[in-house]
Amino acid sequence: MLLSLILCPVFLNFITSFLSSSDSGADDLLPILSFVALRCQCPQLVSECAALEEFIHESYLIGEEGYCLTSLQSALAYVESLQAAVHLQ
Repeated sequence: MLLSLILCPVFLNFITSFLSSSDSGADDLLPILSFVALRCQCPQLVSECAALEEFIHESYLIGEEGYCLTSLQSALAYVESLQAAVHLQ
């Protein structure tokens, strides 16, 4: 869980600078975050994300931290769906 707490400010800074450019938007964020989740070599990232969701205080889920967590959950769900599709083939 410590890794996710450390990365959250870095991720929020990235989102702020990424979304402030005129050619990018929130829709561009999911593929980038999915790529980062695949390449980060953090085998416990899914369980850390689940622990954060379970134990984080509700007030954090409303602001930027909530957006960070939701974006990470979306990226992880997308990566898991890709892995499931590969196993079906």
